[in-house]
Order: sequence, then structure tokens, then C-alpha cells
Amino acid sequence: MGGDARDADRLASMMGSDLFNWREEYPHQPRYRRNSDTSAAAAVAVKLKAATLRNRILAVLRRGAELTPDEMAETIGEDLLAVRPRFSELYRLGQIEKTGERRDNEPGCKAAVWRAVRS
Repeated sequence: MGGDARDADRLASMMGSDLFNWREEYPHQPRYRRNSDTSAAAAVAVKLKAATLRNRILAVLRRGAELTPDEMAETIGEDLLAVRPRFSELYRLGQIEKTGERRDNEPGCKAAVWRAVRS
């Protein structure tokens, strides 16, 4: 493993559980390939933003919205590539669920529609 990946691992561990009591594993933080310097550095760079995006997405869904990741990205003004993984994380955390509906997305494929888990 190169120096950049070791630096990213050290930074990730320093930011870890002491920063807002985050856990060090998925879905509490973005995944990265352990043998990839660029993947590790990207995970560290997106760590704070990922938590913020998860919170923003969840807030919209908790207000009753039922959206695809594409629709959410447009709603909150963020890039789809930043939003889509947050849906996977929120699902694994048990915060959101599929409605059973599917809608067309930008490339013309069908995308699942999501909502906040009802308490």
C-alpha cells in the first residue's frame, strides 16, 4: 500500500469514532478499496459530505416525499453520483425503504422509488 493510502487510513482513523461518534465501517462511512490509494483518499474526502447528504436526503423523505435517487439529486441540487450511494447507506441503516413503485430515470431505465421508514 502506498503512502497516500496509509495517510488516508491514518486520517480516517483520526476522524473515526471521535468525530460525531461515527463508526468506521459501512454504511456509517463510505467504502473504499483497501489496496487503492485513490479509493482511500476519495473515501476520506467524501466522509463528512456523505453524512450531510444522508441527513439532507432523509429530511426530504421524512417530509413525505417518495423519490428516486435521480429525483432526489435534482431536488437537493447535488450530483447523482454523490446521492445514489447515500440511498444504499440509508437502506442498510434501516432508515429508508422501497415503495414498490419504479419510475423512468435519465438514461431511460426504471429506478426504484424510496421513502422514509414509517415509525
